[in-house]
Amino acid sequence: MDLPTIDENLSTPKSVQIFNWYEHRISSGELETGQKLPSIRTLASSTGTSTTTVKRALDSLQNSGYLEKDENGKLEVATSYAASQTQQARWQAFWSYAHEDERNTHGAVSQLMQRICDEFAATTSEPLGIFQDAKDIPWGSNWRQVIEKNVTTTVFFIPILTPTYLHRPNCISEFSAAITNLSEAGISNGIFPIVFIDISTALRGFTNKQLKQYIEEHQYIDCTALRRIDPDSTEYKFKVGEIVDTMVSLQDQLNKNQDKLDSQTETEALSENDGYLEQVQMLEDSVPVIQSVSLGLCNDLDLIGSAFKKSSEKMNVKTKGSPATAAKILACRQLANEIKSPVENFNKHCNEFVEGVHRFDAGISALPKLIDLSSEESDRVQAATSLNNMIDGMQGSSKPMFSVLRVFRETLDKVKDISRDLRPVLASLQESCEVILELEPIFDSWSSIKVNSQ
Repeated sequence: MDLPTIDENLSTPKSVQIFNWYEHRISSGELETGQKLPSIRTLASSTGTSTTTVKRALDSLQNSGYLEKDENGKLEVATSYAASQTQQARWQAFWSYAHEDERNTHGAVSQLMQRICDEFAATTSEPLGIFQDAKDIPWGSNWRQVIEKNVTTTVFFIPILTPTYLHRPNCISEFSAAITNLSEAGISNGIFPIVFIDISTALRGFTNKQLKQYIEEHQYIDCTALRRIDPDSTEYKFKVGEIVDTMVSLQDQLNKNQDKLDSQTETEALSENDGYLEQVQMLEDSVPVIQSVSLGLCNDLDLIGSAFKKSSEKMNVKTKGSPATAAKILACRQLANEIKSPVENFNKHCNEFVEGVHRFDAGISALPKLIDLSSEESDRVQAATSLNNMIDGMQGSSKPMFSVLRVFRETLDKVKDISRDLRPVLASLQESCEVILELEPIFDSWSSIKVNSQ
């Protein structure tokens, strides 16, 4: 079988050249149904690319219906391929936004994204690959892991800046990760901020110094008028055209960035092949982290709860001289200042807890496989009992926490709009609660890993 070739003079990313090579030969019938493909390492060696680049192309071919796996897991030309009518996007962009903005603007954020995609395709005759969590994360998937993976494999990060965005830990985490990953990969022009709602006031009180400096020092496109005008208006279309023209001007740089990122992530991709022992070590390392951070989360909530209780008592005291409403506004302002630090700590502990749980989740599936390798039945029974007890312990300790957080989240939803000063602090706290509650299905899934210890 002939092997793909790479033209170094083309600006097209190497993964796309491999995709196009196979797409053409399968569509034309040159490669027949059932014909086996060489191994990834063989293709990487013959094309002078990384295994990550080859895997990216083969995954796209499989997703498009050109390839399938046989009973032994080997790739072959699909029996009845469904040739996709759309081209593979040259590079992947990440659309980072606050979900509240999507709701509050009645879909204007997604509408802007779609208009940009349409204009890009019309201008370049090529698709624009944009990752958007609302449409690209399958139901039931671990959304945080999917987002983290896509943030680290994108060459173009588009944050939709609004006051709400600047108050959301998830958004800030995505933005910070993009800056770090693109910088480490040596990628320039990879971040493309769009100001969708004026952030000048919110930026003055923004506590993340790194992002604040980045936003202030880098150019961005002002789209604050778009949410109030007709998408079919000349003004709206002109602004979308301005955005796309800027993207097109960066195309050559972005194509180089894609190849650079492919090479940089090869080592990271290989690390996914850790053995059972390395996976179990990751699990063991995560347990003390989870336990320590859990205590930190509880302490943070105790401090926040105590502050709320004291403030509530103040609000219930009848005031003399000054209007009762003015006194309550002052009490809310004082409460916002008082809980600011514990809320920031809670958000920090939230991120550490999520990371610890994901590390635990990644390692626990290896334990049953190690147990199966035990030569002595007594060792197997002991290890199985230990595994089951560990799962029972993690699930048992988590249930009260999830229950408390659900009640706490509902309470926050009721009181967060009681005061302008409290709103951003409580909204941030509520989002962190939701992030932790998203982990509950992961805890529940561990029941399926238990081993019969009889």
